[in-house]
Amino acid sequence: MKKLTYLVIALMGMFLVSCGGSDDPTPAPVLKGKFAIDIIETASSTDVEPAYAFESVTTAVITIEKDGIVMDVFNNKELSLNHIEDYCESQEIELDAEAGYSLTKLQLKNAEGTVTFATPITGSELASAVAESLPISFEIITDLIKKLELEVICTQENDVTQFGYASFNVTDKTE
Repeated sequence: MKKLTYLVIALMGMFLVSCGGSDDPTPAPVLKGKFAIDIIETASSTDVEPAYAFESVTTAVITIEKDGIVMDVFNNKELSLNHIEDYCESQEIELDAEAGYSLTKLQLKNAEGTVTFATPITGSELASAVAESLPISFEIITDLIKKLELEVICTQENDVTQFGYASFNVTDKTE
């Protein structure tokens, strides 16, 4: 009888330990922050076609990398633009609160889908014409909006290679 009592006590102890709840399979929530871009034209051009006027841009096309790898959901991602006086801002996007992000592409399109402005890539012929060329590293902080302020150059009088891009023909690959 004593052996049976000890066995029951041992089994109850193992049951209580296994139900302790310390092995909660629920993962910790992923902390999020937001990202947006304020965009200004480097120099207003008065001799451009109306389709190439800064006021005509409607969409930003961006590519974001995380730790040197293009993020599929932000590869040629199209963001709507809101014009405010002499600059425009992109819609906000949500990212995990982490470091290691890089903006590697910024091109602006008009309503017809033509790329009319772009930020040059470091090492390109036009890189020195802007305060900061691409890529630009940034970090997302929980519950805050990370805003980058970038300059763009009109594409009407410049060749795509002067910006460091292979092409201005872009398709949103995130749809």
